[in-house]
Amino acid sequence: ILGAISNTQIGEPLNTRAVQADLQAIMDTGYFADVQVNAEKFLNGVKLVFTVIENPVFKEVRISGLTKVKPEEIKAMFTQKSGEVFNTVIFRNDLDKIKKHYREEKGLFLEHKIKGNLIKNGIVNLELVELKVGKIKIVGLEKTKEFVVRRELTIKEGDVFDANQIREDIFRVYRSRLFDSVEPKMEAGTQPDTIDLTIELKEAATGSFQIGASYSETTNQMGGLLVFSEDNL
Repeated sequence: ILGAISNTQIGEPLNTRAVQADLQAIMDTGYFADVQVNAEKFLNGVKLVFTVIENPVFKEVRISGLTKVKPEEIKAMFTQKSGEVFNTVIFRNDLDKIKKHYREEKGLFLEHKIKGNLIKNGIVNLELVELKVGKIKIVGLEKTKEFVVRRELTIKEGDVFDANQIREDIFRVYRSRLFDSVEPKMEAGTQPDTIDLTIELKEAATGSFQIGASYSETTNQMGGLLVFSEDNL
């Protein structure tokens, strides 16, 4: 604790901003639920008394709310050990790393919910929610029917938002050779715990036109050829 108190110096004029910064520095260690300070008269100046309320001893994390991820996998990723004083900074850093891991490696977007106190009787009750697909919008179509795109999508509205699955779906749409570009865009859904997906398409040139003419000196007749083809009917 004394190591965190670096702004307030003995022998210097009392500075309330420096004291406030030291209060925050103690809280930022993560080991305390509350920190207060009182000033008492001492010799020809004041004595500062910092009073801390320590977090309880950590026992375990209990996880609920998941459907595609096993809670045991996530529990193993928390670095704090049972029997240690609970540290909120370590816990939140671990939680951020876990969410980043599942977003980048698994394609899943997790959000956490904590009701009431973060820890009670040494137990952290953590609810994790896998964000779901809200609305799927298809934009940029002119001659292609929308169902042609949707039939290539294995992910549906209401499913768990899986970026890896969506990536495969986008490749499937692109391999139809009907589009020059297929770009997915994500935004926060209008419903809680959802992500809306917009697929922006630029149609490829799928039609061709040919015209030709011929002349026969023998018969003095002219012939013509007119061909139109369209791959995207």
